[in-house]
Amino acid sequence: MPNASGGWYNILVARAPEEPVRSFSKLFSLILFGCIVLSSGCSHYIRPPESLETLNHPKVRKQSTLNFPPFIANGKCGYSDGNNGGNAHFQWEQSGDQFSILLFSPFGGGSIKMTGNSKHVFYQRDKESLIAASTPEAIVEKELGWIIPVSGLRYWLLGVPAPHTKVKQLKLDQDQRIWQIEQDGWTIIFQAYQTFGEREVPAKLSLKNGPIRLKFIFNRWKTDPSY
Repeated sequence: MPNASGGWYNILVARAPEEPVRSFSKLFSLILFGCIVLSSGCSHYIRPPESLETLNHPKVRKQSTLNFPPFIANGKCGYSDGNNGGNAHFQWEQSGDQFSILLFSPFGGGSIKMTGNSKHVFYQRDKESLIAASTPEAIVEKELGWIIPVSGLRYWLLGVPAPHTKVKQLKLDQDQRIWQIEQDGWTIIFQAYQTFGEREVPAKLSLKNGPIRLKFIFNRWKTDPSY
């Protein structure tokens, strides 16, 4: 099992042979995480308006990904817990309840893949044996020592609250587009939207929970014709 203190990025590049390379990679990953956070993106993004409506403890209609077409979303993500940080490219595939999440190092050092649904999930690092668990959070916590809200992310990345828990707060614009969600102890901030077919989906998404910070930038959304 990898050392949790090494963080996500160090696991992805665990095969690096020399300590100076690992040290440089760690420093570079922290710098790149800052670049992700500060990235301004493209001009066609839909930006948040200056005025937002705040709803406390709203009664939100349960949303589902079942009526969303199968899709593949590609981009990059950054992580920081105040002590360790890292970054990775990702590919997120979703078809109703089924998902496949691939994380891979920008330097070709390795990959992490999770596949499953709301009941079962499997985890694989590179070509090692599959590990099964009831939730993706259980696998991430066991393998990395982190708590990452994968089950909530599969809804938040579509710009909707997760249906399984209450929402503490929503911030909406006049078109009822969600710009902030407080749920499950996380604050989810939608920094920009983009068009995907006839829908609007997040282009930039950040999450925070205590010292933990996550950042996702979606470079490409496409419908998966294989489903």
